[in-house]
Amino acid sequence: MFRSGVYLETPNLPATNGYEASATVQELGPGVSGFACESVGYPVRASTR
Repeated sequence: MFRSGVYLETPNLPATNGYEASATVQELGPGVSGFACESVGYPVRASTR
């Protein structure tokens, strides 16, 4: 998003990107339930703002 210029806020340069994160579920702890990603290999993403 940063390189595409589609951030909602214009960053002040020099800026660091890093508002987003993505990963793949590698394992689940005991008793985990109630989440959409209740399977190993499920892609997940997060926004930090």
